[in-house]
Amino acid sequence: MKKCLFSLTVLFLAIALFGCVSVESPPSADTGALSTDIFQPITKSTDSTLPNTPSDDSDLGGFSCGLGDGLASSSVEPPHYSGGEAELTYYFDGNGRVPRAGIGLLLFLDGRPQPYRIEGETEYTYLHVFSINDERITPKLYLLPVTGHTGDTLEMTTFTLLNPNYRPSQGDPGMMVFTSGSGGVTFPFYMDADAPAELKIPEKLTLLSEPEITYEPCAPQDVLGWENDDFQIKYGHESEVNGVSNGPNVFANFHKEKLDLKYSLWGTTLVHYTVVYFLNNEPVYLPDGSCLDLEVQEGMKTVARLTMDMSTLTGEDCVYAVLVPRNARFTSLRTDAFIWGELNWFLLAGEDPNK
Repeated sequence: MKKCLFSLTVLFLAIALFGCVSVESPPSADTGALSTDIFQPITKSTDSTLPNTPSDDSDLGGFSCGLGDGLASSSVEPPHYSGGEAELTYYFDGNGRVPRAGIGLLLFLDGRPQPYRIEGETEYTYLHVFSINDERITPKLYLLPVTGHTGDTLEMTTFTLLNPNYRPSQGDPGMMVFTSGSGGVTFPFYMDADAPAELKIPEKLTLLSEPEITYEPCAPQDVLGWENDDFQIKYGHESEVNGVSNGPNVFANFHKEKLDLKYSLWGTTLVHYTVVYFLNNEPVYLPDGSCLDLEVQEGMKTVARLTMDMSTLTGEDCVYAVLVPRNARFTSLRTDAFIWGELNWFLLAGEDPNK
């Protein structure tokens, strides 16, 4: 879907109706897209409650989050890395059904997925899920930078996902939008020492193929309403999975060995981008273990075509992409560039996944 950028200083998420439960148009034989309501065998609640949520809890609520403890009286210093583990304090403040269902947190450093651990854990993972029960929590995050050298000032971005462990077999998701309702916070990360040569991080899943990258003219509808100056500050993007860019976002009876992916990007040339694909909340990488970095040429659309190996599917899987600007805070002009999570795609093998 083509989307325009939004900017945030203090994150507060608005929750909208999750609009992909049923599909009206017939599926393509190539995509295997679902043509009926996947939730039909499950009794739906009339008040669109979340799975496993009491029916009398009707307040969706909202939440805010960011670096520091979230108190207006306290100042927040950008983090500096001087060796060993870096420690960040991060806060969540929320109420209602949405934060209680679980808020997932991903970190990116210079566009790279950044694993971290929380207090009391020993292993580094990419995603942690926090349940906020009408309160403010301030977990401490510990990390070893995955990139950077002494003297670098890198951009770190945090990205929140709504109920990231949801799967269709859990029933009607209710009024949830998942990555489409997500948002981020960016801040500088100062490297006073080199990143460690050896990292204790999860093994990389090198499931992506080498990308084919082309540069194509922008279509008039891609830049509709843009003025001349807008080409320096605006950007547009579009994600396709199996040739589909706008729902349905559920593929039933999915048994393909490869998932066809396409990502298009256009607009400002001042920003450097990384597109990170995730399978079941784990980042997947190119064959050499690198990420998909994209640059934009003036007046052109950058198009990346690649595939994802599907040999590790479980029968009920979720794929999504996150577009991460790597230098949005450091451009000569202030642009609209900001982190964006593309639509989730659920891949189901069989009529009753996980049954």
